Amino acid sequence: MFKNILKGIIIGIAKIVPGVSGSMIAISFGVYKPTLETISNLKKLTFNKIKFLISLFL
Repeated sequence: MFKNILKGIIIGIAKIVPGVSGSMIAISFGVYKPTLETISNLKKLTFNKIKFLISLFL
């Protein structure tokens, strides 16, 4: 969980820095696809998926 919080912080910093895309950082960390899949299936949320989203968005 701490890793996801740290990844979210780094992605947030990357969105502020000019010339760096937050999406590219998310892809390189391997959280882009799981995040999109979780958001697209909001009706099928489990506790682990909710915990993943919260830790990433913090």
